[in-house]
Amino acid sequence: MHFDNLEPIEHKPNPLYSDLRIQQDEISKQFDAIKEWKEIWDEYGFQRPNDLTISHAETVIEKLLDLIISTDYRFITPFISGDGDGNVTVIWYNQKRQLHFKIGENDVQYFKVWGTNIDTEMEVDFLKSEHCLDLWKWLIKVKYKNKCTLWVHWT
Repeated sequence: MHFDNLEPIEHKPNPLYSDLRIQQDEISKQFDAIKEWKEIWDEYGFQRPNDLTISHAETVIEKLLDLIISTDYRFITPFISGDGDGNVTVIWYNQKRQLHFKIGENDVQYFKVWGTNIDTEMEVDFLKSEHCLDLWKWLIKVKYKNKCTLWVHWT
């Protein structure tokens, strides 16, 4: 066998990994932008998320991303901002479904939204890590046996 005339194989990155890296970069940019906010970051005097809250939010999103990657479900890049009360807000949109996280220094509250009626088309509670996968399946519309709507404190 002669290897002299072989052309090098073009390396093509895995598209899923490449897309994931782009999403991770976008998430990092959004957190970096929040870190740059001044203490009073708008003309209304809203409170900026402090460093502890931002760090907690980064950890929550990192754990959620790791969980989603481990299951091979698709990841949707969220919109990340602050709520004016010092919390970090993270919002995912998938057609009419929305999943909101309000992340404080020590807790995470979720808002599950699938319509405009606050009594019949929204759900609010505290997040617990073992319920995250069911929430994600709901958001991306994966069919699963037991509908789980529990949201409790995630530490």
